[in-house]
Amino acid sequence: MKTEPTITPDSIAEPSPKPRPLAAWGFPAFVVILGAFALAIVWVNGAAVGLPSTDARKTASLWIVGVMFGVVLLHGLVSRVGAYELAGATFRTRFGADAKASDAVPTSKRDARLQFLVDELRTSHGWRWRNRTRWLLVNGADALIEGVAPGLKRAGAMPVGDVILVHAAPDGIDAAQWRRQIRQLRRRRPVDSLIQVVRLEEGSRSGEALPRTLAGLATDLGWAAPVTFLHAVPAQGSQPDTFDAIGAFPGPALKGA
Repeated sequence: MKTEPTITPDSIAEPSPKPRPLAAWGFPAFVVILGAFALAIVWVNGAAVGLPSTDARKTASLWIVGVMFGVVLLHGLVSRVGAYELAGATFRTRFGADAKASDAVPTSKRDARLQFLVDELRTSHGWRWRNRTRWLLVNGADALIEGVAPGLKRAGAMPVGDVILVHAAPDGIDAAQWRRQIRQLRRRRPVDSLIQVVRLEEGSRSGEALPRTLAGLATDLGWAAPVTFLHAVPAQGSQPDTFDAIGAFPGPALKGA
């Protein structure tokens, strides 16, 4: 008659890990080799290490053998209580979880708005997209920028004609980080020009902080771009047939400058 095997808790327990001879005997073997090397130095060239007499060499040899025995004994005790396995499990749990978390949530290299603009420029201009259009960094009070470039604060960057308008401090991102991302995109010349939108009323002192602002922009970009001041004023009445030029932007002739 055929009998079914009896299932006991011991039979379904997880198998114990196989012993690892290298882990158990590798360290003691290394200690023995290192101790033998030290003993050879003591007896072959003891005078060079300050052991000229035989008694001094015997004393040093006893110390070396004692240290070897103590280290091997300590290693055996630590291995017996499973301290190495515990330390390894703790290391794998801590650093393995961090690595999995970093793999599961990849960090974006740049702002999504800037990445979308880069993808559009690559599609339109190919591998030379960095130098096919002029990038103008617009800086100033939000209300003034909204008057001359509506929506730029939210968009961050937008193509207008044959130029790219880039806000110096758009919504949703730290201003310095935004400008560093622009610097990484176009390392040689992050922007072709800086448009500083101003409106200096009579008695205004806002221009006193302007040099520090421009210096901070140049530091973040790593590039002192040419500055054009745009004095924004509200327009009233009908558009005249003729007008007097009060400012100018760099033309195509300065692209190679």
